[in-house]
Amino acid sequence: MESFEIKEFSSFVKTIFQIYGKNAGPMIGITAIVTIPLGMLVLIAVASSGGTDMLFEEPEHLFPLLGIWYVILIPVGIILQALLQGALTHATLQHYTEGRVEIGEAYRETGKRLGSLIGALLISGILVGLMFVIIVGIPFGIYFAVCWTLAFACVMVENKSPLEALSRSRELVRKAWWRTFGYLIGLGIIVFVISLVLSAIPFIGSLISSFVSAPLTGIGATILYLMFREENEEYTPEKLKEELLGGLEEGKEETSQESGDKPEGEGEEG
Repeated sequence: MESFEIKEFSSFVKTIFQIYGKNAGPMIGITAIVTIPLGMLVLIAVASSGGTDMLFEEPEHLFPLLGIWYVILIPVGIILQALLQGALTHATLQHYTEGRVEIGEAYRETGKRLGSLIGALLISGILVGLMFVIIVGIPFGIYFAVCWTLAFACVMVENKSPLEALSRSRELVRKAWWRTFGYLIGLGIIVFVISLVLSAIPFIGSLISSFVSAPLTGIGATILYLMFREENEEYTPEKLKEELLGGLEEGKEETSQESGDKPEGEGEEG
């Protein structure tokens, strides 16, 4: 299995594209499963509120007309975003442990932890958003946004609760905050350039851009998580596989208990 060791930004980017290149089909498929329904829902909302022409000609008049659609789009968007990030995280982990990515497995494992993923996304989003409301809070918002970058990986690998995942993420990032910040900024610029180029394709450019660029950030955050655990805890791909298998077995036991299954012979009469 591959090592998590990464010493510089160029190696970080190279590793992201190597993983993406080897698993491009499944990664794009994982993204499409979320992006297409959300995009269709947005188009339905726009069409029912005045048509797509208004979106480009008079956008300032469109948004007040969306009305009730906000109530639908916002929670659905949060759920789908958590689902997507969890699936991309698991897909990256699966690449390291099994050398392959399966769309179905990525979403099955994400579904088991979806509540914690949504909780981590909501708590971090609300708190960072509140910090950005006032000027003096912006530096704190940036600091914690970087600290909480690894929360999804903490949920998917260590099965943490939302607050535990945010705390664990901060613990891993704290000793390498500036390096994490630099890597994220660098990756953000690369993703922006790729999105800009792909968006120039007529008609379907924006859709293709979202399919192609979204996995890059998910893969990048997962690599940072694995890299910091290796640096601080002597973490290895073998330990990752053991941890993931342990989580799977724990999930199976909980499911068995909830369904009322009993060991053979227990509860039988005679």
